[in-house]
Amino acid sequence: MSRLGKNPIAIPAGVIVKVIDGVVTVKGPKTELTFKPHPNAKVEVAGNEIRVSVVSPEEKFDRSLWGLPTSSLLT
Repeated sequence: MSRLGKNPIAIPAGVIVKVIDGVVTVKGPKTELTFKPHPNAKVEVAGNEIRVSVVSPEEKFDRSLWGLPTSSLLT
């Protein structure tokens, strides 16, 4: 299980994050990023943080994806 994937990602002031139909859009003051995570990964926005999880944490393949969406959102 990914330790990085368990941690929420804080959304800074002035940044808007939307998840629509499995596509994550992050819009800041200078640019916009659109990201489509793997279908087995779940990205949820709750308040001022983003939480990334997997559909089936007991599945080895899903666990292997856990840190990937988080890493992509941070870059």
